[in-house]
Amino acid sequence: MSKTFIRNLFIVILLLFAVIPAYAKNFNNQKTQFLRNNAYRIGTYVFVDGNCIYCRMQSVIMNNLLHDYGIHTLLVSENYCPSLFKLPCVINLSLFHQFHIIYHPVIIMIYKRNNGKPVFHQVGLGVTKLGKLTNRIYYYAKQYQQHQ
Repeated sequence: MSKTFIRNLFIVILLLFAVIPAYAKNFNNQKTQFLRNNAYRIGTYVFVDGNCIYCRMQSVIMNNLLHDYGIHTLLVSENYCPSLFKLPCVINLSLFHQFHIIYHPVIIMIYKRNNGKPVFHQVGLGVTKLGKLTNRIYYYAKQYQQHQ
């Protein structure tokens, strides 16, 4: 390999390291703004079991979703709602059957279209970290908004 090629490759790599963080920051700002502006259209059901430690971990993440983005969550339990969850919780087996839930936790996004009809989409199975969750919610909400 020539010295020129190696030097040019090095310059390209340096430029990538300069551009990628700026792109990621811009994407995160766009995502945050979009989710905050559309929080009135977006909500989540989180299907839980009162005895599930992973469900408790997910409830903390969902609480962060509320505080950081304004997206509300309703925990749906199949047995009981421990006070540790710190989010609204109901016991509703019919929702478990409606969405065919067999694992915990499962996160279903609800998007309210302009005509008022909701659209449901699974955005999490098992403990889903906040970054991955917001990326999925952003992606699907954007899709639903564009195809109303």
